[in-house]
Amino acid sequence: MMRSLSKPLTCLRRFLRGSDGGMSVEAALVFPMLFLGMGLTYMYYDAFRIRTENVRAAYTVADLVSRQEQVIDQDFIDGLGDIFDYLTDDTDESWIRVNLVSWSSSSDKLVLNWSKTSGSHPENTQTDIENMADVIPVMANGDTVIVVETFMDYSSALAELPYYNSWLFEGISFENVTVTSPRFVPKLEFASN
Repeated sequence: MMRSLSKPLTCLRRFLRGSDGGMSVEAALVFPMLFLGMGLTYMYYDAFRIRTENVRAAYTVADLVSRQEQVIDQDFIDGLGDIFDYLTDDTDESWIRVNLVSWSSSSDKLVLNWSKTSGSHPENTQTDIENMADVIPVMANGDTVIVVETFMDYSSALAELPYYNSWLFEGISFENVTVTSPRFVPKLEFASN
């Protein structure tokens, strides 16, 4: 009986002491973690790269609006949305909102002169502008500023891969607010079509 148990015990001891194939087992355990780490690093880099492009494009669009001397219309706003899409190389949904805001010292509040968006997205209301008071700088009575808001949904470049977990970057959207003064005219006018 003892002899019949000694052979399996000997085999078990030899197996536990043996190191043959240890590197293969370690590699099989480590490589998935290594590839996951590399993928996550790339995804975070990509998200910050897109965020930076978004901010730069927002400033460019705001600068384009601030240099306008003529009355602008909805076609101009839609064109700004196209320029924003081009500058961000956007494949996801994006849009812009342009607001003209002035300060009234008699009512002691910001006044929304007009608000327009690219596409069919909602325009700002007076209440929305009053809620943005912490973003808009202090102005003298009658001064106007152009408030350009940009919105862009983000989807990871790795989202096309199989077994991609969308919970990592689900529902991320970049929103920027850029405030600038009209450069060549005291107040930018909007013409309804």
